[in-house]
Amino acid sequence: MKKIILIFVSVICTSMILVACLTSFESTNSQPDSLYNTHWNLIKLEGQPLLDGTKITMDVYSNNIKGFSGCNTYRSNGEVLIEKGQFQVPETARTTKDCQKEILSQEAKFIELLARTRLYKIEDNKLYLYDDQGEIILVFERK
Repeated sequence: MKKIILIFVSVICTSMILVACLTSFESTNSQPDSLYNTHWNLIKLEGQPLLDGTKITMDVYSNNIKGFSGCNTYRSNGEVLIEKGQFQVPETARTTKDCQKEILSQEAKFIELLARTRLYKIEDNKLYLYDDQGEIILVFERK
């Protein structure tokens, strides 16, 4: 019984954090469509810089994204939710070129984090993508 109560309390707390973050993002993103038709270069992946000599980009259009993930190109496979600070990519499709193991590993991590993204904020020509815990997982700089 204690486990059920603990799980219930955890779900409630997580929901409250997500609602609080979303409310914060709504107030800082006065134009929910401000992400449309923008182009970005990734500068941090879970707080770390990219591997030397690599580049990851993201171009945001009307409810879809595409870009270069270090070795391959990718695009959203379905509509991306971009609304009132929310940013969710249902899934991605990508090419399958073979590259160095380290670059492919970085690329896989980027695609994984992109799928975990729930919120966004634009500040000082930087795009911050957050997970459902309110943690910054990807940071882009405007092209």
